[in-house]
This record gives sequence, structure tokens and C-alpha cells, in this order.
Amino acid sequence: MKVLITGDSHTGILKAALDSLQQHALLPNTIDFNIRPLMGGDRLTQPFFIDQGTHALISSDYGASWIKQLPVAEDEGYFNYYGISGPLHTVRLWRQGPFWKKYTPLLPAHGAIPLSTTFLQHIFKQDQQYLMQLIALLKRNNTQVFVIEAPRPFVHNPVLKVIDIEVIIYIDQLYRATMRSWLTELGIDIVNVPAQCIDSEGFMLSSYRHDNPNDPHHGNQAFGEIMMKEIIRYLQQLPPPHLV
Repeated sequence: MKVLITGDSHTGILKAALDSLQQHALLPNTIDFNIRPLMGGDRLTQPFFIDQGTHALISSDYGASWIKQLPVAEDEGYFNYYGISGPLHTVRLWRQGPFWKKYTPLLPAHGAIPLSTTFLQHIFKQDQQYLMQLIALLKRNNTQVFVIEAPRPFVHNPVLKVIDIEVIIYIDQLYRATMRSWLTELGIDIVNVPAQCIDSEGFMLSSYRHDNPNDPHHGNQAFGEIMMKEIIRYLQQLPPPHLV
């Protein structure tokens, strides 16, 4: 089974985890992984590919330096499954401190302007529109796709000093629920962050924060290894590629 994992910057820690597992001979010999970034999450909110009918031609110079098209062209190899990191990456919305001081998804307080659930769900889908289009294209062409969940919020993120925790958790959970619903309707499986990584409030455990103290939202290699093991467990439950 050959598997390509791509998407946003969270692929970086997955690649580091893959290399570590490989070095310690902890990977199954039945799965051949290739992990390449596409581009950072902020860049994925802009048009980055051209729909060519049978494939997405990556139009961003940065993205095309890693992957020319999805599914990949024959001269780049062949993959049975594609894992995408990005659709469950929520930090772009809830880290906007000035916005969430003026508006609120909860009961109005301190003069904040309330936003409806329907309006928020529209914002989430606008944020993800190009990744959603890419996934729909892949699905349309019978490409086997799954999505890898990004870390939940970390309590050391400096935005927690200016935004109520309740707002961050609400936005994070509603964003994920909105995208999960869309992915489920499309028949896309999700490899979730396991419960062992999350505290009772919905934040990531601090033991999985990135080693760089200035990085507020990426996980560390230990988290990456947990996610790679979850991905392996998921893939091992799938039918052999020749039966798909």
C-alpha cells in the first residue's frame, strides 16, 4: 500500500515522526509512506490549483515545488491513498483577537455583537473553500482520500490572554463539527486526535506542544508519532488496494 500525506504545515511534524519511526524499525512493511507539504494553512485559503477535470494542477509556485498535481502524475509515482492535513485546522479563525473582542458566538457580554451559528459556519466554509474544492475533485475522480485532524488549541497560545477561553473552545469545536459534517456527507474518513492528547476543557495537553516556545499551535514529535500510529491503525483496517 502506497500512501501520500500532504497539506498544511502540520505535515512537518508527521514527517519528523515518520522518520523517527522508520529509524527505530517501527513501521509496518505493508505501508509505504511519502509525506510532502503542499503549503502553509494561510496559503491554502487562496486559490492554489486549477481543476483539470481528472486532476488538480497546482498553480502555486511554492506548492508545485513539492507536488505538481493531485492525484500525482504517473511520472511522480502512484499512491493508493491520499491523506490530507488542513480541513480540521481551526486556529486561523479563533486567534483573531481584535475580532473576537468585538464579536461573540455566545450570549452578548460587554457590548460584543453576537454572531449566529449559521453565519459562523459560512465563515468556516469560506476559510476552507479551496481545500474543500480539492477534496471534492479527488473524490469525484474516485481517489481514495482521508483527512488528518490538526491539534486542538494549546493553552500557551498568547491569544488566550485577550480572548475568553469559552469563545476559543466554542469556535474550535463548532469549526471542527462543521467540517466533520461536510466530510462525512462526502464519505471522507477522518483520523482523529486521540482523547489521550486532550484535556477535559478541549485543549491539547502541554506535553504535546512544539519544542519551539514561540510556536503556539503545532504539536511536537511525540504528538506526531501518536498521529502516525493512528494513521497506520486506520490504514490497516482498510481493504487491500487491489480490492478498492
